[in-house]
Amino acid sequence: MQKWGKDIEPLAAGFQFLAPWYRVAYLVTKQSCNYTAPIKEAPTADNVKIGVDVHFNFMILNPRDFVYKLGAVKFDELLHSAAEEAIRMAVRETPIDRVYELRGSQAGKLLATVNTKFEEFGVQFSQANITSVRIPGDLRASLHQATLYDSKLSEQQKSQDYRMDQLRKDAEKLQIDTNNRNTLMLNDMRATLTRLKITNDDQAVKAETEATIATTKAREWAHKAVKASEGDLYSSQTKAEQQKHTKVHAALAQVSADKVTTEQKAREMVSWSEAELAASEQEAAALLAEAAAEAKAAEDFKDMRHFELQGTRLQHMKKLATKSRLVFTGENGDAILRGVMQSATLVVGKESE
Repeated sequence: MQKWGKDIEPLAAGFQFLAPWYRVAYLVTKQSCNYTAPIKEAPTADNVKIGVDVHFNFMILNPRDFVYKLGAVKFDELLHSAAEEAIRMAVRETPIDRVYELRGSQAGKLLATVNTKFEEFGVQFSQANITSVRIPGDLRASLHQATLYDSKLSEQQKSQDYRMDQLRKDAEKLQIDTNNRNTLMLNDMRATLTRLKITNDDQAVKAETEATIATTKAREWAHKAVKASEGDLYSSQTKAEQQKHTKVHAALAQVSADKVTTEQKAREMVSWSEAELAASEQEAAALLAEAAAEAKAAEDFKDMRHFELQGTRLQHMKKLATKSRLVFTGENGDAILRGVMQSATLVVGKESE
């Protein structure tokens, strides 16, 4: 409703009397409405194009939002585009042999999608279904044949499962019969084993008695053998002791004789060593005296040789002085004069000695 061209609250149902400045702008039903959206040439996962029909059931809860925010024309366009987008996405993920499964399988997802998109426009959807799926004719026939093949395959599978159940039951029955026979055989074997055990026990008692008798006889024979061995051992030990004393006395006598001989040789070697030591000491004293004399002679020879060299040097200088007139100046002249004076002093000292 509008008053003077301005929107006001909607009027309640029933007869209403209003002034002429009120105007009925839009009539919006609150009943459930049906909407069918045909989708053409939607590609499947294996790129086969099919047709899909989608049916919606909706109700307008807020007429003001629906009229002023959306409108009938835009509602038709928006609903068709939303349904087409959702259906194309679902078909694109489905192969051609499973497209018939789309009917009913995408209802919840499609309903949630459209309710989310149209909630702000005051529209609520209560139902969204894929009512039909259209496949090209030749492909539909192929799918029909494939469906028949699947049906036959399913029947064969069921028949095979039935036969497998029968075989399983027969095998279980055979297993039970085999287990029963094995149980009987096991009981017979246990009875036989019990009898054998009793027989073995009797034989074991008999064998134990025989073993006891044999052990007693063996012990008696061993006792006799031990006594005989002890007698032989005593005789052998006596002979061994006698031989031992004889050999010990002989060894002691030999050791005493060797000891006397060794001591005699040791005394002789000591005497010879002492004589050698005395001779060596005398020889060493003579060598020391000779070395001292040689050292004294070498010292005297050294002084005589030095004296002779100085005399020879003075003779040469004398000749040089008598034959030539020399002038000695500077440090070199002083050194020569000091050498001459020292030589003369040395010569004079030697002569005086």
